Amino acid sequence: MVNAIKKGKTGERELLTKLSELLNLDEKLTRNLDQTRCGGADCVQLPGVAIEIKNQNTLNVTGWWKQAVQQAKALNRLPVLAYKVPRKGWLVVVPFSWIYYNVRFTTSDLVYPDVVDTVQMSLENFAKLYQWKQDHNYG
Repeated sequence: MVNAIKKGKTGERELLTKLSELLNLDEKLTRNLDQTRCGGADCVQLPGVAIEIKNQNTLNVTGWWKQAVQQAKALNRLPVLAYKVPRKGWLVVVPFSWIYYNVRFTTSDLVYPDVVDTVQMSLENFAKLYQWKQDHNYG
């Protein structure tokens, strides 16, 4: 039997290592150690983004997305859900509005508390889009 907490922490480290590499960051992204004590997203190091990371055998994307939105709202950041599909890899969920609008993104553009229109993509595509938006000042 796999310890769920250990599996979650392992997944967080794996995702953050991969995302750091994809973004060519000088300093690797790390887990938000305050998440357990204070609640909050699993990673808050990317400007404007609150990442919730899930590594579980049973998928609950709707529930996880609600959690990601709630945490992002509290931080006034973009909600991002990254989850691992067993034996397939990582997928990322973001609000459709973040992809659609080529203007400087602000969290006021989101519909809180329930962002209904979302887009799911590979971790690689999320990294490319995030980097493009940063390079073009579209936050």
